[in-house]
Order: sequence, then structure tokens, then C-alpha cells
Amino acid sequence: MPSPFRDRDLLRTEITQFINKHRAAIKLDASRISDYFEMACFNDIVRYYQLRGFEIEVRNLIDNSYRYKMSPSGYQPNFSFFRIRKSVKNSVLEFDVHHNLSLESSHDRRIYVTPDVVVIQASCLSETSDFYSKKRKFSFAENAKVVSFFECKHYTPFPELVFNFVGILNELYGLQRLASKARPQRIHLAPTLFISGAANNHLELIKGSLESRYSMNVIYGIFGTTRRTFTSTNFRTFKTT
Repeated sequence: MPSPFRDRDLLRTEITQFINKHRAAIKLDASRISDYFEMACFNDIVRYYQLRGFEIEVRNLIDNSYRYKMSPSGYQPNFSFFRIRKSVKNSVLEFDVHHNLSLESSHDRRIYVTPDVVVIQASCLSETSDFYSKKRKFSFAENAKVVSFFECKHYTPFPELVFNFVGILNELYGLQRLASKARPQRIHLAPTLFISGAANNHLELIKGSLESRYSMNVIYGIFGTTRRTFTSTNFRTFKTT
């Protein structure tokens, strides 16, 4: 079974090259290999939208550099993001791709979930001073503004890890709406779990079962192949929303 691990310096180089292609420098504060895995998945998600014909634009450079948000803590306007844009039927659709942005629960507006990568409607960040005890500003996106979200796990996969993703789906969408939650254009990648390690036969069965029940994707073996996660030929195999 291919190793779920990969050279950190190689990942740093690939991440830097990706940001440089978008005419921006980058500030890398990460030290853990799992952080670089998250950034690599974030970049792959942006590439997905490029393959779907979206225009890509870097937004909110900090000190003239792109700054990834490496944890759920931190004030979202202090970090960079990508604006994605596409013309569909004489209208322009715009969305933002954020790293570690908190999302409002579909069940209770007082609680939040923070997936690793999220896509929301453009310019829809909200904030409150009621979340922290010291009245600090807290950034989030309202549930109605959520388009899709993604979890990135640098692990050898196991069943409970995959099943846990369904809990996030439930919190953000509500399980009763998962099978039917779709927009007319179906241009977005459905909520997806990225796992660095390769799967055995049982995990492949779990993937197939969950994907048949819910609007979601499970992608194993991100580091087990030299091929990119999304290419012009394979992205059509993934569920969209």
C-alpha cells in the first residue's frame, strides 16, 4: 500500500510555485507535514475550479504575500483567500475559497463547524463579538451562504475517520437534505473528504456506500500517486452540487 507521507520540502516547493503562478508571493509559517497537506489540498480545490472554467483571483494579500490560515483560530480578514468567477447564462457567479473558516450550523445558529477548506458566496463573511468571552471579533459564514466544504486528513484511512465526515455533513446540511441538496448549475465540487493514505477493500466499500447515499466524495491516496487529484479527464468522476 502506498505511503501516506511525502517529503515536506517538495510540498513547500509545489505550494510556493502554485501561489507564484497567481502573481503573488507566499508567507509559509507552517511546520507540520499535515499543514502542508492541507495547503496542497486547498490548491487542488482551486485547480478544480480552474478546470471548470472559473477565473481565479488572489485576494487579501498580507504584507504583499499570500497567507494561509493554518488553524480555526484567528480573525479571517487577517488571511488571504481566492475569489473564483464564472459567467453562466448571461450572469456572473462569484464565490470565495477560504481556509479554516467557521461555518454556522444548519441546526443551531449558536454553534459552528470549521472545515479545512470552504467555498462560500462572494463577500459574505459575517462577524460577531458574542462568541468569545473577551468580546473579540469572531468571523464566520452564515449557513445559507455555504456552497461546499472539504476536510483534509493526513492519515492512513480507517472506517471511523470516513464515517466522522458524515457528522460534519449532518451539522452543515442536515442529513435529511443531503441526497437532494443541489443547485441548478451543479458547478461546485460536492463536500469532499481528502485522505493522504490509500484504502483497502473495506474502505472502498464504505466510500461507495456513502457516496451512493449522500452528496459527497471520498478521495483516498492523495500522496499515493504522481497524478494530480483533478485533471481535465478525471474531474467528471466526482459528485458536484
